[in-house]
Amino acid sequence: MTTHSQIEAIYEALATAIDKTEAAAGQSATPVYLAKLVLALSHALNDSARVHQLIDQCQEDI
Repeated sequence: MTTHSQIEAIYEALATAIDKTEAAAGQSATPVYLAKLVLALSHALNDSARVHQLIDQCQEDI
């Protein structure tokens, strides 16, 4: 299980990566980066049903 401090570190790494992506290629590159990240993580997770659940879950309350 991921700890709160690990989640915070992941959030910071993601925010930094998004900032770098936008600085290098503009804001329009952010959705492409995020899509690539989700695909890479889904490959690592190797559970497409869970990936679909997480996509739906993360869309809630935005």
